Amino acid sequence: MPTLEDALSYAAQGWRVLPLRGKIPLTRHGVKDASCDPAQVRQWWAHGAQHNLGAQVPGHLVVLDFDPRNGGTVEALEQLLRAPLPDTLTAHSGRGDGGQHRYYLHPGGQLSSRRLPPGIDVKTASGYCVIPPSLHPDTGKPY
Repeated sequence: MPTLEDALSYAAQGWRVLPLRGKIPLTRHGVKDASCDPAQVRQWWAHGAQHNLGAQVPGHLVVLDFDPRNGGTVEALEQLLRAPLPDTLTAHSGRGDGGQHRYYLHPGGQLSSRRLPPGIDVKTASGYCVIPPSLHPDTGKPY
């Protein structure tokens, strides 16, 4: 389970974090409340609070979210692109089924999932991701 120290470490690196119950924000306005302010982070994790950890996708990044339960695989996207995806920072879901978040530099412009294979979503600064060392709510295993 993420600790206050985990949340503060991400915040110190400029990641706007927020507490989660499972995958759901515990803040009133969800991702809009994400913060890298240490005082706010300490308040969320006060008294040894146990929360999963979410982070707003930084504006200079885009995250490809692969959900194999809905058909989303790296191979399906590579087949569509007719090229391999470049290596990048990747967080694997604690579900253990191959789900993952892949972080890439944002190419600019508006992005959409419309033309992507099923089970692949695009996350930008208007969204957030569950980040390590959060525990998957269904399996209890770490991201």
